[in-house]
Amino acid sequence: MNGCDECSLEGKILYIEPSDITYSDGSVCTTPKEPTLPEYARSWNVGNPSTSGDWTKYNPWRSPGYAPVADSCGVASGYDGKDGDWDLPAGYVYGDKGSDLARVSTVNTEWKAGGTAEASYAIWASHGGGIQYRLCPASSELN
Repeated sequence: MNGCDECSLEGKILYIEPSDITYSDGSVCTTPKEPTLPEYARSWNVGNPSTSGDWTKYNPWRSPGYAPVADSCGVASGYDGKDGDWDLPAGYVYGDKGSDLARVSTVNTEWKAGGTAEASYAIWASHGGGIQYRLCPASSELN
């Protein structure tokens, strides 16, 4: 959640509120950040016509750069797995860090700083989510 101290890995909550985020010590997030993403950049529930109002308000894609990250290379399933058994890659357990994966020696993609790259994604079920892409030099620390 934007503005909170740590990533709770509770990313499958659809209508998230600050009280939904419980840290490992049992405390809850008390510092949520209001959205910074301009209205024109939204692609879902634009203008908040939903009967649930602005239900993506505290999700990470609404304030880019303000949400804590569990791992810079992602985590298996993206959440802790305690509320269901979905989205888990074969051979992994919930929360496995992408930064702990072995490097693939047969792939050597080079990116030009300041260049343009084509990227794409597919949606299985649209729940108002957001997409993030991150690139960093292979020599940098994965954090």
